[in-house]
Amino acid sequence: MSHKTVISTNDLAIGYKKKPTLKELNLSIEESSFICLLGVNGIGKSTLIKSLSGLIPILNGDIKYRDKNLHLLTKEELARKISIVLNNQGVNQQLSVQELISLGRSPFTSWLGRIKKEDLQKINHAANICGIEHLKNKTLGQISDGERQRAMIARCLAQDTEVLFLDEAMAFLDYPSKYQLIKLLKSLTKEQKKSILLSTHDWELALQIADKIWFIEESNILIVRPDEINQQERFQKIFKRYGFYFD
Repeated sequence: MSHKTVISTNDLAIGYKKKPTLKELNLSIEESSFICLLGVNGIGKSTLIKSLSGLIPILNGDIKYRDKNLHLLTKEELARKISIVLNNQGVNQQLSVQELISLGRSPFTSWLGRIKKEDLQKINHAANICGIEHLKNKTLGQISDGERQRAMIARCLAQDTEVLFLDEAMAFLDYPSKYQLIKLLKSLTKEQKKSILLSTHDWELALQIADKIWFIEESNILIVRPDEINQQERFQKIFKRYGFYFD
C-alpha cells in the first residue's frame, strides 16, 4: 500500500547566518511513517527539525506541506498541521500536567483561551493515550522525566496535528522509559495515523522501531530502511569509523 507524502523538500539548504549546515536535501515524510534522525552532536539534527517545522528560516530551496509551500502558511495554519517537542524546552514547572496538555489546544481556542467541550475531550483523550490521566493534577515538578516527556507528547496529541517532530525526546531517560516512549510513538503512527520524525542517539531502539533512518553524515543525509543497513557499504564504513559494526 502506497502512502502519500506529507512533507517534502527540494534542494533544501539550512543553517544559521547564511552559512549552510546541510544542503541539497531532497527529503520526504510520508503518511503514518516513523523516521529516526541520527547523527553526532552538533551536526544539524535540531536545525533540521526547526527548519522543517517552520521555526527558523531556510537558506535555499523549499519545503512543502502537501502541495503548499510551508513558509507561505500562517503561524496558526502551521500550528494546526505540525507539533514539536524540542530538546530542553523550557516549561514552567508549576504548571499542572492538565494545564500543559491544554496548551495544545491554543491554535483552536479564541484569544481568551476558552476551553470548549470538544477541546476538553481531546485533552482527556491525549492524556489517556499517553497513560498519564492519573497525573493530570500534579505539577511538572512533581513527576519524573519520563512522565514529563509523555506529558509533552500529550500536548502534541491534543494539538491534533498530522505531523510530530521530537528533538531528543528520549535524552536522559532510563532504558525502560525510552522503550515505553518509543512504543507509544510507534503506536501513534499505526493507530492515530501520525507521521513522526524523532532525533535520537539511540541506534539500538531506532533500528528496532523506525520505518526509515535518516543519518546525517557531513553535509548530507543518508536514507535507508533498517533492514537494508547491512547491505549498504557506506553505512558499514561509518560504523567502522565509530568503532563498531552492524550485524
